[in-house]
Amino acid sequence: MALEMPSSLFEPEMHQSDARNRDRDKKNEQALIDDGWLVMTIRECELKEGLARFVELVRGTIEGRR
Repeated sequence: MALEMPSSLFEPEMHQSDARNRDRDKKNEQALIDDGWLVMTIRECELKEGLARFVELVRGTIEGRR
């Protein structure tokens, strides 16, 4: 018996939803920046590099803004 990939992974609606989410996130991020907020996007892979690396990343971003 062969394993099959769920068809939902390949449905165009999922890609459209992802695109809408990215557009929404970009719009919300820009609104925060316009209001003076510092916005950082943290990816899970960056957290896996360890706490010290994560703190270094945040510190560098904050210092770069000054």
